Amino acid sequence: MLSKPAIGRLEYFFYAYIISALPSGLAAYYLQENNGQFNGTIAVLYIISTIIVLMATVKRLADVNLSPILCILLFVPFINILLVLYLLFASGK
Repeated sequence: MLSKPAIGRLEYFFYAYIISALPSGLAAYYLQENNGQFNGTIAVLYIISTIIVLMATVKRLADVNLSPILCILLFVPFINILLVLYLLFASGK
C-alpha cells in the first residue's frame, strides 16, 4: 500500500485519517452490535487501523527529515495532537 519511503501532507492525511477510519468505524459498529462486549473481530479491526496510522506516520516523518522513532509520540496524550498537527502542516522534501 505505502511503498514510497516518504509521503506528503495530503497522502498522510488520506492514509492516516481517511483509510484508517474504515476499520475503526467497523469496529465501533461491531462494538455497538455486541452491546459493548469487546471481541476478537473488534480487536483485529483496531489493530489494522493502528498499523495503517503508524505506517503513514513513519513515512511522513521520513519526509520531514525526522527520526521514525518519533511515531511513539502518537501514544502520548496531548503530544500526539501536536505531532499530528506538525505532520499535517510542515513542508517536506
